[in-house]
Amino acid sequence: MFYYCRAKSYQSHYEIIQKERKTVMKKKIIYALASVTTLVYVIWRIGWSLPTNGRVIDIVFAIILLVAELLGFLEAVNYMAGSSKPEDIEQPVIPLEEYPDVDIFIATYNEETELLRKTVNGCINMDYPDKNKVHVFICDDNDRPEMAALAKEMGVGYFRRDDHKGAKAGNLNNALAHTTSPLVTTFDADMIPMHDFLMTVVPYFFMYEYKKDSNGNWVKVDRPEKRMGFVQTPQNFYNADLFQYNLFAENAVPNEQEFFFKTIQLGRNKANASIYAGSNTVLTREALNDVGGIYEGAITEDMATGLRIQAKGYRTLSLKSVHASGLSPTDIKSLFKQRARWARGCIQTFRQMHLLRTKGLTWRQKREYIASLVYWYTPLRRVVFLLSPILFTVFGIHMLDCTMKDIMTFWLPHYVFYSLALKQFAGNMRSGRLSNIYDTILSFWLIPGVIMESFGIKKSKFEVTKKNKQRDENSMQERLRYAAPYIICLVLSIIGCIISIYKTLKYETMGYSVIFFWSIVNVYVLAMSIFFIIGRVYHRETERFDAQISATIDDGDRVREVKTKDISEGGCSFVLDKPEYIDVNKVLNIVLIDENDRYKSNVTGKLLHVRHSKEGWIYSVQFDLPEGRDLLQLYQIVYDRVPTLPNHVNHHSSFFEDSNNNIVRRREEEKTSDRKYARAFINKELVTKDGSNVKLIDFDYDYISLRSENGKYKKEVTIIDEENGLTYECQLEKVLHVGHSKKVKKAIYKLVNRDAYIVNERFETLLAKWDKEARDSIAFKKKVARKNRRFSPYEFNEEALL
Repeated sequence: MFYYCRAKSYQSHYEIIQKERKTVMKKKIIYALASVTTLVYVIWRIGWSLPTNGRVIDIVFAIILLVAELLGFLEAVNYMAGSSKPEDIEQPVIPLEEYPDVDIFIATYNEETELLRKTVNGCINMDYPDKNKVHVFICDDNDRPEMAALAKEMGVGYFRRDDHKGAKAGNLNNALAHTTSPLVTTFDADMIPMHDFLMTVVPYFFMYEYKKDSNGNWVKVDRPEKRMGFVQTPQNFYNADLFQYNLFAENAVPNEQEFFFKTIQLGRNKANASIYAGSNTVLTREALNDVGGIYEGAITEDMATGLRIQAKGYRTLSLKSVHASGLSPTDIKSLFKQRARWARGCIQTFRQMHLLRTKGLTWRQKREYIASLVYWYTPLRRVVFLLSPILFTVFGIHMLDCTMKDIMTFWLPHYVFYSLALKQFAGNMRSGRLSNIYDTILSFWLIPGVIMESFGIKKSKFEVTKKNKQRDENSMQERLRYAAPYIICLVLSIIGCIISIYKTLKYETMGYSVIFFWSIVNVYVLAMSIFFIIGRVYHRETERFDAQISATIDDGDRVREVKTKDISEGGCSFVLDKPEYIDVNKVLNIVLIDENDRYKSNVTGKLLHVRHSKEGWIYSVQFDLPEGRDLLQLYQIVYDRVPTLPNHVNHHSSFFEDSNNNIVRRREEEKTSDRKYARAFINKELVTKDGSNVKLIDFDYDYISLRSENGKYKKEVTIIDEENGLTYECQLEKVLHVGHSKKVKKAIYKLVNRDAYIVNERFETLLAKWDKEARDSIAFKKKVARKNRRFSPYEFNEEALL
């Protein structure tokens, strides 16, 4: 048996290796075909497709389109060149006494006190061999008394400044000047670290000081070959970002930044070109001192500082695993301002630092940073791709001189293999469709800043990204202003589609079919952009995490030991096997203990809602926010975890799913339920005390609904269930006409003798049994199928069509 298991293990390992080899080979073949077809396409575009005999305006726009294409190719080639298997960097194992002192800087300017409380709470709960070596500081750049009070309350250090010189960079430099620890950690005000942040990141600073010997033990070396500069972890978010939320995709796609931190950044490790993102980062004081502190000459001080550290020869590293999460912008105005600042800061940094002439950087590092610069010109490229078919069909500007045969020979092979290569590169983190949507959404509102910064028109003022719980509150007038360029382009694109169809039929040529296809794609991404700006009503005040947390719930009648289904700082839900009665007016005493027994919080709350699912009966409770230690422990229970939002693109995410979500679900957004008691379906034939036959339809401890055989309903009725020894005393509330014809009647009765059922385990068991039988019945299944009917479950993968 031993040899059999061992052989199976070898076979399994061999199969894994073979599968990996096939995947790598497949990627190489696709990249090779994409490279060849793209090269052929580019040669054809430059040499034969430009309208050299056309008007000046035709040639000008043809060159603009060609440049936009070439910039896109350069960016994609660079990313794919660095997308080979990421470095497998093993975390060193070092003696506990080697862990150095660490200064934690939490930069703040105008954020809410409660937001800072969560971040500080996360910092002081981080694991470390010697907690006395961890020094947490609130770095307040606005000299607010409430921040000083918070620091005193939480037992952490506090730095304030009387001026705002250097903005965030100056704020951090002020803290550097008053501290001495060899490691420095920077967090934005909203970024809450998990307990394992330091224990995960700090060992990597010893990756050149310790090496594995022949026995697999980590031993200290005499002379480290390199020095570490910083280690960057992903900037993750515990709330759905606006791209996810406004487009009804919070359960289908990752947040928009995940692709950068978990794909692009990892690819940059080999070139030692990881970007310092300003938060969730640990840096060495030596490296910071070597470059004169945090760079104050650019509005993206973090990126500039990281580049300068790398130019000094320090090794930098990005990790894939999440160890801190924060709050993404919650209104479109803040989002556009944030991205405009990033774009301008990147251009400003490279112009000021003369990237190509920066000493100490390798050519590969420069190439990676040039790719970062080129990325911020994507809005210009995106608008060119949106306007080109419009200019051709609506305004008669000819930017291409080609035939249908040329398109099938040069463009189509390039398009197929280029799309497949991009899909291989992005994996399940991003799709071409999503990239087009995101780039289109940002395009029009980034272009002004990109152009001005490119011509040296600086915007030196540092604008802090607004972070709060409130969702987008922009007025409809402001939304229409943001949506105006997309609406204009959408209308013109639709006109272009109509013209393409008309000319295809009139001239009996397929030449316009490519333009029609191009226009249809643009109509789709423009429609998604408009849906994004329209926004979506948000009903939750706090973010919810799927979490199986032990909870003891005491409602005064009984004590229940349950597991939560999800939790937020505002409440939780738990699942019961039976439809039990919990009084909505009673205060529930709840004890929460997290999965690892690290935190315990005593809270109170009230029942808010009950619903049935395939898991059982889900009871939702709203907390009365606790105070003191219980509040801090609750924060840790909620936030000391990786958020449960998607970390890859769901296979259901597609053109049709987007359309369904943003048309059908958008109309249903306001439909909410306020059911306070568990409603069980009974569907039993019973008799009343006076001998009438009735059908008991459902029951929810307050009310029952029934249907009388003779269609008559008395004001008071007693229903008898002789088989189970139960009696229901009821008073008529109202009679309803149901069904499509509205001819069928059913009555809603108030349950007068409900006290006999509210704490009755035998009845609860019967109720659960009846409900299961009713739900399993064929009639009930058909009813649910009709109610839930939507688009066909077949998910069309438009990207794989070709």
